[in-house]
Amino acid sequence: MPAFAVLFFLAGHALESSIFPLEPVYEHRNYLAAIGPCFLLAWLLVVTPRPQSRRLFLGLGLTLVAAHAMATHLRARDWSSLESFVAAEVQHQPDSPRANFHAAQTLISQLSAHPDPAAAAAAASHYLARIRELDPRNLDALFAGIVLDLHLNRQPDPALVDDLITGLREHRLGPMQLTTGQFGFLVRWHLGGGH
Repeated sequence: MPAFAVLFFLAGHALESSIFPLEPVYEHRNYLAAIGPCFLLAWLLVVTPRPQSRRLFLGLGLTLVAAHAMATHLRARDWSSLESFVAAEVQHQPDSPRANFHAAQTLISQLSAHPDPAAAAAAASHYLARIRELDPRNLDALFAGIVLDLHLNRQPDPALVDDLITGLREHRLGPMQLTTGQFGFLVRWHLGGGH
């Protein structure tokens, strides 16, 4: 059983994260692997004859369950609303272009209802600039900059548009640099008369 518990733990992590770091949100894939140590402690409780050792393993097991419960509570609090989720992800993963993009995108989508639209626009601009620092080939940040200008009823910055055109022509892009939903948004914006 000890070998199974350790193998379950290591195999679960190897399948889900291995040498590639997990993107924000996806760390939940490692939760199942965390059951491996629980298996080991349960087995030790059953096979250990000495009461002192059983109390020790029971205490370790309860501590492990309490730690899992606390982690679950914290993640549930982070996921309680879209705003708290994106704020927590960008706080926990400040070097993730995806987390920064989701934070900017959320702020942009809520500009019209935000109590302080100027502050929200400035924060969105900050996140978009951070994305460009982290990944200069990321065109989602350029699209979002244009969308931000449109939401603020401003003519999109010509330099931003030129950078986007150049990026679309010259870069080999993957799903981490450009999502096709950006094109759809701009088409809907144009067809809807800018609403």
